[in-house]
Order: sequence, then structure tokens, then C-alpha cells
Amino acid sequence: MVMLLVDLAFPGGGNLWSGLLTEQDTLVYFCEPATIDALFRQKVDTYTNLGFLFWGTLMLAYARADRKKAPSGFAVVHPVWSFGFGMALLLTFAGSTFFHASLTRIGEALDLSGVYAAALLPGFFNLHRIGTLKMQRRISATPFLVALGIVWILTSLLVFRLSSRVVVPGALVFIGMTGFVLWLKVRPRKGWWFAASSILITGIASTFFVMDIQKFGCEPRSLFQAHGAWHLLSGSAAAAYYGFMRRLN
Repeated sequence: MVMLLVDLAFPGGGNLWSGLLTEQDTLVYFCEPATIDALFRQKVDTYTNLGFLFWGTLMLAYARADRKKAPSGFAVVHPVWSFGFGMALLLTFAGSTFFHASLTRIGEALDLSGVYAAALLPGFFNLHRIGTLKMQRRISATPFLVALGIVWILTSLLVFRLSSRVVVPGALVFIGMTGFVLWLKVRPRKGWWFAASSILITGIASTFFVMDIQKFGCEPRSLFQAHGAWHLLSGSAAAAYYGFMRRLN
């Protein structure tokens, strides 16, 4: 509602971005056309980022609740992972919203930085769980969080030198490999449904992403935009994997 009210209150708010370097390629990169004079230069691709806000906020709520209950699972014992995943999705929401609203170079950097945080975190969570299985005792999440932070900072600093088409698929492969190891060792009773759903939704989301780039079935003025579908589905894929994380003992 706040986004909508701000959007309606400043119909010519595009001037706000005039002092920032516009990423010219993005004006024609997506199917949804850019309205330079509007505050939200791509409305559908901006509003669909609210999915990241919803899932991120829900994860933060779980993190807060887990601190008040007796430990009953790995993610519950270590609520810092729920907090970190939630913050990563909120960062994705902020960065992607800013990018599609402004189509600026700094917006693109913030967008990719948020995506990298959300894509990298589950893999390091998996490593933490694998580490506890190997050590056969409870170990701190701190070393894994520090490693995550270092990798995230490096990829964010190299955001315009290291292609996102390398970082994101690499992060997904990392999640898949470490997640498969966990699946073989732990076999959570309900985890298979969440893990399989995450893989399926990620595949569908990636298809929409490619469709938007290739302009396949592109309807510029339609309320349905393939890139907007990518936003909603990738957020849902993250939430599904979070369900898998919570069912690990």
C-alpha cells in the first residue's frame, strides 16, 4: 500500500532518477517497456518484488519465534540461519525494487547483490549441517556465516566483472550438491516434498526469465510479465527450500 500510494502521489517522479546513471541496456532488455517519466519506470517488475518482502518477513518471524521455544530441529537450534535468509530476501526485495523502479546502474548492482545473498546462503547452511554430521557434535554457525559473508562481499564487489549467469547457476549447483548429500544422510520425512518443489519452481522460474530476455510471447502492455513471474516464483522457490531446511534434524 505504501508503494502504491507513493507511486500515485508522484506520477512524474522519474525526475528523481535523473541524477543517477541510467543503465541504457535495461531500457530494452526486458519485455516490459520503461516509462522514463514515471517514478516506477517498470511497474509490474517493480511491484512483483513484494513476494521477496513477504517471504523474507515470514522467515524473520520464524527466527524470532524459534528463539523462544525448545530446540526441535537444526534450523530451530540455529535461528541465525532463518534470520540471515530472511534478511537476504529483504535485501533482494530492496535491491530489485530499486533497480526496476529506477533502471540505474547502482540499482542493478544492489539488485544482483541481494540475489547473490539469497542464492548463496542455503548452500552454506547445508555445509554447516554436513559439518555437524561429520564432527558428530553441535558446532557454531559463525565460521560458515563468515565464509558466506566473504564470498558474498567478493561477488558483490565484482558484480560488473563477474557475470550473474555464472554466479547464480554456480550457487544453485552448490545448493543442489550439498542438499543432495544432506538428503542421503538425514532423509527428513517431509523434506523431500519441499526440496523437490524448490527444484521444480526454480526450473519454471528460470524458464520465465529466459522467455523475458528472448521476448518470447512478449506483450509489453500486459499486466503479466515473464520477469515479474520470475520474481514471484524465485521467491517461492527460496521459501520451499527454507521448508526443507526447517525439516532437517
